[in-house]
Amino acid sequence: MKISEEVFKVIQQEKFYEKFDHIGLLDIPHEVQVQSVNRILAKACKQSLLTKSTFFCFGIGYREIEIGTTFTKLFASKDVENYIDVKAKLTYVNLSAGRVINHLPKGYSGICLIEFRDGKLELLNRLKVYREKRDENKHDTLYLTQEPILSRILELRDKS
Repeated sequence: MKISEEVFKVIQQEKFYEKFDHIGLLDIPHEVQVQSVNRILAKACKQSLLTKSTFFCFGIGYREIEIGTTFTKLFASKDVENYIDVKAKLTYVNLSAGRVINHLPKGYSGICLIEFRDGKLELLNRLKVYREKRDENKHDTLYLTQEPILSRILELRDKS
């Protein structure tokens, strides 16, 4: 069952976003964007951070999210009850060409590199490629979050 906008409004009004970390995963960058960011990473870190367990996506922060922040739940907005327990960590943020920072600012979207300890998940394939036309049967918005936010979303969804 899809989560209504009303559920997210209640979560925000109850200040859950101020207490717990939550990132909306919007799109997958084009290959050209990934290559550009990887060049910046290689220069800054003297190595590539891309591995079989890392994943680039456009993410939006619901509060300031620091590099190194961990997440324990991943879910799709259309299928929240089938959430996945994860061990994920935000490892990199790029807001614009060459602008690498140590956090994802509240309300901003940027290219994020997320490390999944147990490898990339099939659910991530529901994200569309940036600027691709959205197919409602195939694509979804995903969320990386923590237990208290997910529990409250499930509780509110059950009441509606």
